[in-house]
Amino acid sequence: MITFMAPLVRGAWNLHRETSGLPLDFFVLFSSAVGTLGSFAQGNHAAACAFLDALASYRIRSGRPGASIGWGPWSDIGSVARQKVGDRLKAHGLHPFRPEEGLRVLEGALRAGKAHVVAVSADWSTYVRQTRGGRDVPRFLSALVTTPATAAATAPSASASAVDLRALLADAPPADKRKRLLSHVREHVLRVVGLDASFALDPQQGLRDLGIDSLMGVELRNRLQASVGRPLPSTLVFDYPTLAALVDFLATQISGMESEAAAAVDDAAGDRATAIADLDRLSAEEAEALLLEELAPRTGAMRIEM
Repeated sequence: MITFMAPLVRGAWNLHRETSGLPLDFFVLFSSAVGTLGSFAQGNHAAACAFLDALASYRIRSGRPGASIGWGPWSDIGSVARQKVGDRLKAHGLHPFRPEEGLRVLEGALRAGKAHVVAVSADWSTYVRQTRGGRDVPRFLSALVTTPATAAATAPSASASAVDLRALLADAPPADKRKRLLSHVREHVLRVVGLDASFALDPQQGLRDLGIDSLMGVELRNRLQASVGRPLPSTLVFDYPTLAALVDFLATQISGMESEAAAAVDDAAGDRATAIADLDRLSAEEAEALLLEELAPRTGAMRIEM
């Protein structure tokens, strides 16, 4: 986090100090809307932008010019264009500014004379539904969001999805429940990433290695939350970064699978404890020989006596 924050914070503070004696007309900081809206996967970015916003306010209070603009996404340029995420942003209710629109917004923000302006083009009801997963709407957004009845009418039916998943697991033998849950989660992962259903997804492969970013992580959490029928943590994909880990966690959230999941966790913990105890009893030479024996088939490793 410090590595990311330091350039923004230090750079802005140095500009503030080095221009303190100059008769400036404008002192403009380009911040990001995540400093106000937040982002579970970009806490470092949000914190750095919040500093820029606070610095502009500090300058205004001390009688100096200052403006921090918390930009939403822009199209055609920057990370949205590089990563080709415009359509995904729109699905989350965020509509990127075209460069000419952004310049008009910039002019208006400077004319407003405010220390901090959040410049975002959004369908806020869609944004809240897609990013907050049914949790309470922040007070500062409540006036921008449609009534709960309207939002509920346009939202996907979580209960229907939950019933489908329960039905999928209800008639499965105990030994097959996890396989069916794995298949269900795998299907959602592939849909979010945009991969064909025939893609061979290793359960131990890191989900972020597939290209899942923060927006995809939110979408996947919302899909699985609807399936399970109960709230899931916003950091789900980061807390459980592989398909197997995700399935193990979801099993603890599904009625009828909790005891099996807990038993699996206990068995894994017992296996780790036994393995650690076995390693503790090995001499250094025995541990080295065991490691080389494990590596040799994969790398052709061999011991060289010096």
